[in-house]
Amino acid sequence: MMRRLLLIVPASLVVLAACVWYWLLHTESGLHWIWARAQSATDQALQAQLIQGDLGSGLTIRQLTFATDSTTIDIKELRLVADLDLLPLQLQVSEV
Repeated sequence: MMRRLLLIVPASLVVLAACVWYWLLHTESGLHWIWARAQSATDQALQAQLIQGDLGSGLTIRQLTFATDSTTIDIKELRLVADLDLLPLQLQVSEV
């Protein structure tokens, strides 16, 4: 019984991590969750009118603004296609 538990718990954690990884990279709700964390990390200095797509197959951000007391950056439209690999951990941008 204990041996079975020692196999089930780690396997369940691996499956859970894979599901979270998929959700973050391949769903629009995952993208919006990441976006909310980015806004929070920048004290709402990062804003956008529209965010659509997902990180795994490509995203579009319209009216992207980063504004602080000393700097303002406005981007009309940003399209990003990224290939995120887990092992080895790397990011390849194929379209900007």
